[in-house]
Amino acid sequence: MPSARPLYTVPVQQRLAAAVREVAGLAAAASVIARFPNGELHVELDTTPAGCHCIVLGAVAPPDEHLLATLLLSHTLKKEGARTITGCVPYLGYARHDRAEPRKSRATAWLGAVLRASGVDAVVAIDVHSPLVHELFPIPVRSLSPAPLFARAILEGGFVDPVVVALDAARRGRLARHRRG
Repeated sequence: MPSARPLYTVPVQQRLAAAVREVAGLAAAASVIARFPNGELHVELDTTPAGCHCIVLGAVAPPDEHLLATLLLSHTLKKEGARTITGCVPYLGYARHDRAEPRKSRATAWLGAVLRASGVDAVVAIDVHSPLVHELFPIPVRSLSPAPLFARAILEGGFVDPVVVALDAARRGRLARHRRG
């Protein structure tokens, strides 16, 4: 049974995929995501994923192109026998649509459901905006934070009294956790 972890990607993530493959030592896996003359997307795999633990470097926004490409690629991999699919979505859009409010969409739960329906077994993202994602997604979500890397770079950068500005009040607490002693 194959043990390599092939990395598939949607077109918008090609440059990032090359860097990730190099750093992580992942196997290159080729696919073509193109449009039929009527504008519909379609996926064609150049490699066989049967039995593999596949990684899909995808995107969810804008959904009419990037999300659909991610879903179709994942679905095709699963249809062709991928053992598992981990969706790496650097920016997990729709995570702010996490509240159950009358007459408003709850896109966080919807996104998790469509990813699962397309064969994705788990998601890895960077700085997921809402802790409720873990409750609303029907599949595991791992949120990675680059904050410690930035904090270390600032502390080791030789800056004299550096000032870091938080985007909003929620991020102010995160900045404080990485502050110098």
